[in-house]
Amino acid sequence: MKSECSIPFSFLLGAGHFIAGLALCLSFLAVPVVSYSESQQAEEYEVKAAFLFNFARLTEWPGDAFRLHDKNFEICILGNDRFGGILDTLSSRAIGGRSVSIRRITDFRESSACNLLFISSSEAYRLLDIISFVKERPILTVSNIKGFEKEGGIIAFYLMDNRVRFRINIDAARKARLKISSYLLEVAGIARDGGK
Repeated sequence: MKSECSIPFSFLLGAGHFIAGLALCLSFLAVPVVSYSESQQAEEYEVKAAFLFNFARLTEWPGDAFRLHDKNFEICILGNDRFGGILDTLSSRAIGGRSVSIRRITDFRESSACNLLFISSSEAYRLLDIISFVKERPILTVSNIKGFEKEGGIIAFYLMDNRVRFRINIDAARKARLKISSYLLEVAGIARDGGK
C-alpha cells in the first residue's frame, strides 16, 4: 500500500520537475490507510524531505538573511527527527549557490543561524515560545503540528486522503521578509494570521 504520494524522491529533487511532481503528489489518489506502517511513515517523510528542499528553492530570502561569507544554506530540524538519513542526502545539493547543511537542534534558541527550520511535532508543547523567537527573523518555518499556520508558522504540512498537503501563512512569510514563489502559492492552501 502506498502512502500520500508515490513520486520518487529523486524526481521531486530534480531541476524543473518539482512543479510537475508536486501537482502529481497533490492529485494522487491513494487507497485509505487502515494501519500506518513504518514503511508508509518512511515514504511520508521522504516526500516531506523533497518538499523542504523545494520550499527552499522556491523562496527568496532578504539579502541580510545570510551571515557574511557564509557559504551554507542551513536546514535545521528541531526536536524528534523522523526523517532519518533522508535529509542527509540533501547535503550534496545547493540552494541559491550555497551548499545545503543539515543540523539537528534541541533548543529553539539555536535556530538563529537556520534558514529553514522544521519544527517536529514533539515540540508542540512549546510552539508559542518557538514562534515568538523566530517570527520576525528571515527563517522559513515548516511543521506538521496541527494548527501550525494559525499560530504564526509559515508552512504547515497535513495529511488529507492519505496525501501530504500544505498550507502557507502568507502574513507570517511577509513578517519574516520571505517571498514565496507564486508556483507554491498556487498549489498550497492559503492561511493568514488569526486563522483566516
